[in-house]
Amino acid sequence: MPNKARIIVVSPEPTVQTSLHFMLEAEGHASRAVETLAEAAALRETYDCAIVDHKVIGKSLMRLGELGALSHPVVLLVDQRNDIPRSDRIYFVEKPFLGSAVVEAVERALSGRQYGLAT
Repeated sequence: MPNKARIIVVSPEPTVQTSLHFMLEAEGHASRAVETLAEAAALRETYDCAIVDHKVIGKSLMRLGELGALSHPVVLLVDQRNDIPRSDRIYFVEKPFLGSAVVEAVERALSGRQYGLAT
């Protein structure tokens, strides 16, 4: 099966990186994992979409702006979305997540469809 898209996974957690890699690969996407936003930003020419674990930006809403350095749609994995403002470039997936929610958010991000919350 040819790769549908190139996805970068940004998480400090090896288990999150591995599980997302297998899930994305099963859907035909190529994936690469890094631990920081700086690493992902340096590689921005090599991927189409980013999946970012909220642990990378912490609880500071001020750090949401750093996601703009990725220059691509972002799927942000969050514990709760209560205080996070809407964004036209960020899809939210609440943890714990099912694989289908992440895959659906990636597909919406890649197609430019409506941003929002996937559960």
